[in-house]
Amino acid sequence: MLSQPSHDEDLGRQKRPNPGLKNTGLLGIALTLLPWLALVALFSLAPELPRVPGVQADIAAVAGHFIVYGVLAAIFYRLHMRIWSGEDRKPIDSASTAAGVAAVLGLAFEWSQHLFTSGRAFEVRDVVANGAGAVSVAAGLLYLETIGSKLKLVLPSVFAIGLAFIAFATASYLIWDPTLAYEGDHWHAPYRVVICGEAQPLFPLSVGPLHTRGDGVIHVQPRNSGVVGEKANLAAFFESSGGELTNTSMTLPSGETFTNGDRCPDGSIGVVSASQFNLRDSVRIKTTTKPANYLPRDGQLLLIEFSALPGN
Repeated sequence: MLSQPSHDEDLGRQKRPNPGLKNTGLLGIALTLLPWLALVALFSLAPELPRVPGVQADIAAVAGHFIVYGVLAAIFYRLHMRIWSGEDRKPIDSASTAAGVAAVLGLAFEWSQHLFTSGRAFEVRDVVANGAGAVSVAAGLLYLETIGSKLKLVLPSVFAIGLAFIAFATASYLIWDPTLAYEGDHWHAPYRVVICGEAQPLFPLSVGPLHTRGDGVIHVQPRNSGVVGEKANLAAFFESSGGELTNTSMTLPSGETFTNGDRCPDGSIGVVSASQFNLRDSVRIKTTTKPANYLPRDGQLLLIEFSALPGN
């Protein structure tokens, strides 16, 4: 005669974890973690980050770092919960592991972009934002778990945030060139104007999307006037200062005009040009004979000239 299973045996079977369910959960986490790590690497190695028009680039960068590594910490938190799912797991262990691993990865990716990416540098500000995002999200999840939440919606929420982030970044790259200035930016480009070898007085205080405070610096601060992107150029700066700059002539705020082909006092034929210099050592980087279209960038040293071109 077959014996019936005892009540304790029934409870034992009910309490016994289902390895298939656990493996499925780990697979879901892996399928979320790996693409997110790939996304983090992609953004870390990209020469320019996506733009958020209307928001200053530095603020948008800090917010982006905070969100990206906050999401990463959420994934690691859930992964730790799955791997150490026994009763001896403490929520504080999941929180500290998630925050620590995400913050260390943030430091590693920040250092790698300094080594392998042209145009990107190691920024302490970004490292702090990475760590702040990781710690804040891990602390939030720790609080929710402490008050009894099972955190079942963590991965679906992370997945939704990730998709939204990817969609926005894609749209941003397609619509807004990250190398251009948009509303919300405030860049500074020191400049000098030289006519036939003679430095000219600094332009007086002016107003407009590209202006100066009489300090020898172009303030690139696009507003909702339409002077954004490729329109935030040197021609706009001259216009705001009471002068005019085209690709063949330059009119100073004083009213003096110099046109390609005019001769300098030494007999050389003058050409209007703009040159970018390295701000650190004043070495000329490049020169363009279409100065009106030139787009000042943050931290550039610009020389706007009417003179014989170098080498001529």
